[in-house]
Order: sequence, then structure tokens, then C-alpha cells
Amino acid sequence: MKVLIIEDERRAANRLSKMIHTYNPSIEIVDRLESVTMALKWFSENNLPDLVFMDIQLGDGLCFDIFEEMQISVPVIFTTAFDQFAIKAFKFYSIDYLLKPINYAAMKTALDKFHFLKHSILDGKLYRSTAELIKNPIKDRLVIKMGESLNTIKAVDIALIASKDKHTYLHKCDQKKFIIDYTLEQLEILLDPALFFRISRSFIVNKESIYDIKNHINSRLILQLNMPVEYSEIIVSREKVSDFKKWLE
Repeated sequence: MKVLIIEDERRAANRLSKMIHTYNPSIEIVDRLESVTMALKWFSENNLPDLVFMDIQLGDGLCFDIFEEMQISVPVIFTTAFDQFAIKAFKFYSIDYLLKPINYAAMKTALDKFHFLKHSILDGKLYRSTAELIKNPIKDRLVIKMGESLNTIKAVDIALIASKDKHTYLHKCDQKKFIIDYTLEQLEILLDPALFFRISRSFIVNKESIYDIKNHINSRLILQLNMPVEYSEIIVSREKVSDFKKWLE
């Protein structure tokens, strides 16, 4: 997991960094920035992190100026010594709003909340809200078209979902395969995250269909399923490996 800190008080940034590593030593703090100007430059030159801790009042303006200059879709935990910006903060991509001095318990609650919502982040674009999760609950079956008829497939009977050549293929545990009208992005939020995990841009896998896991080049993992499939390699992408291991537990 990659975290960016935008904070103009060095002591506050140091303290926040230590608390984040106390929460999870494997979290990578990719950079620490001190101003709106630095943040705009950084976002224009780097891939989005998984999460940003963002102080609202920076030396050269308010952090909201960053969003007004650039379209950035990234989850944010806002930090500030004042509470008058709370309503405006939640108009952006806010996970939580922490008042300084930040204590560990408050930060842990915010990070726990982020992980709870994380399954609904789509390809780096921000998550569905809690209201949307209620409106579109997890599906225990999918409707598919078979010729001129419609049929349903239970989610537990799905072994693998693959995206290839602009089509989405559903592979059942009984080795039957169907083309479906859903995208992987849609299925990622419709299927139970306790059972299904998107391991790359091309695959969503059912935990129960995994037979073996081996290390692969470039810190990736390669999966072997308990059924034959037509794909030469089913690989967990490098940026997904850490979360994939936690998901398996």
C-alpha cells in the first residue's frame, strides 16, 4: 500500500509517518510534500498513491486548490487544526477528517475505514459511497444471456472471470464458459470481496478455485487453479500482491 503525506509542519509529518508505520510497517510512504505547488508538480509526474494524508492549510494556500487545478481521483484523509473545513472536505474524496493533534486511535479508525471501503475502488478511481453500497448490494448470483434466454449463475459457482479482446468471460467451476455483459470494474463491486479478488487488470479469481501459488518474476505471483483454463498464466500483479496475501488470510 502506497501513502502520500502532504503536510507543511515537519514535526507533524514525522509523527504521522511513525503512527502509519505503527499501524502497518509494510505501508510505503512514497513522499512527503509541504505545499500546494509541490503537490501539483508531484501529481503531474507520478502515479496516484493508494491514499493521501492531506493537511488542509498549507503554506501557499488550502489543499482544496490542488483539486481545483487538477482532476485527482484518490482517497484522502484530511488533517487540520480547525474544523471549519469539514463540510467542504467531504465534497472531495474524503475518507475521514482528523483534527490535530492527531492521536493514534483516530488515525487507526480512519485507516480501518479506508480498508473497509477499499474493495470498491475502481482502477484508481474513487470508491462507491456507503449509500451506493446499500443501493447496490453484493450479488449472490449473476444473470447471463444464453441464446434467446436468460439464466442465472450462483456466485459461488464462478471460478474465474477474465477480460480478453474487449470481452468478459465467466468460467464456472464445472469448466463451462460464458461471455457476459459485465465489466471487471462492475463485477469488482458486485461480488463478495471475501470470496473474490481482482488480481490484475485481466482477472478476478474465486478464493476457492485456487489450487497453488508460486513466486514469479518481478515480485509477482502465479496462480494455478483447480480446473483447466485456456490462459497460459494467471498472474497476481506486483501492486496487488500485498493485498492479495492479506485477503487470503
